[in-house]
Amino acid sequence: MQFNLKRKTLITTVLTTTLLTGFCNLNAYGSVKNTSVNDFINVLNVQGNPQVNLNDSYSTNVSNPFSDMGAWHAYYLPEKGATNLYGGFVGPLIVGEEYPINLSDTISKITLTNSDTGEVYDLSKAKNIMFDFYPGKLVQTYELDDFNLKLELIFATNRSALIKTEIENKKILI
Repeated sequence: MQFNLKRKTLITTVLTTTLLTGFCNLNAYGSVKNTSVNDFINVLNVQGNPQVNLNDSYSTNVSNPFSDMGAWHAYYLPEKGATNLYGGFVGPLIVGEEYPINLSDTISKITLTNSDTGEVYDLSKAKNIMFDFYPGKLVQTYELDDFNLKLELIFATNRSALIKTEIENKKILI
C-alpha cells in the first residue's frame, strides 16, 4: 500500500509538471505584429472650426482638440471646406480654469508666393488635400501643380508645440 501511494504521488507530480511546462510554452496571443503610429491614422476626429460656444447641449465639447504631454493648450485640424483655415492649425485652444477658450482661428498660417509671378498660392485649389491625425501629431498635406506641402504639428513639451514644414518643389530649378 505504501509503495502504491508513493507511485501515485510520483505519477501525479510528473504529469502535473509536464502539463504545466507544456502550457507555459504556449503563445497565448498567437503571432505578434509590430505596430506603428501609421496603423492608427484618424482614430480620433480632431477636426474643428473655432467658435465662441464650445459646448453642445450636453455641456460637452463640440469638437475634440489635440493636446499631448499634459499641455493645457490644444489644436485642431481644419474641417474640410473651411478654406480660410487651410495652411494653419486651428487654435490654440486653452483651458481657462475649467472652460476651453479659443485664442485664435489659426495663430500661425503659412502663405506661399510664386517669386516669378507674385501670385499667392491658394491651398484650397490643391489637387489632393489631406488632414490626418496620428498618435502624437497632426498632419496636413497639399498637392499643388508647382509643389507639395506637408505641415506637421507635435508637442515638444507640455508648454510648447512645434510645426514642421516640408516643401517639395516639383519644378526643375536652373
